[in-house]
Amino acid sequence: MNLTENKRVVARFFELLNAGAHDEAVSLFTNDFIWSIPESIPGGGEKSGAEFRELLTGIMSLFDRQPQYTVVSMTAESDRVSAELVGVGQLKNGNHYRNSYHMLFFLSGTSIRRVNEYVDTHYSIKSIFGD
Repeated sequence: MNLTENKRVVARFFELLNAGAHDEAVSLFTNDFIWSIPESIPGGGEKSGAEFRELLTGIMSLFDRQPQYTVVSMTAESDRVSAELVGVGQLKNGNHYRNSYHMLFFLSGTSIRRVNEYVDTHYSIKSIFGD
């Protein structure tokens, strides 16, 4: 695949996620997929595709409706796509959530084989769980 196609796969992932089509989004993963989340967040660490899908269900249950992720920029090189984005949503606890992310995607053909997620963990924990 070329770099433009790699970016399209990542953009498609966020389109599906924003639409609440979580099973379709996860179907873009390889069988040996890993999502790496900062360990300072409860439930963080390396997750398989199935574990990430389960985590996603738990995360979505914290929001009034599907949070939205806006890609601010993408850069592609070799089998990698770097995506900067902003996630916004209304939490059930009454807090408004707005956090910045960097996600580094590794692709195999038209599938995503790994994501390294970087996020402001302090903000996430404070917004979701309070002080």
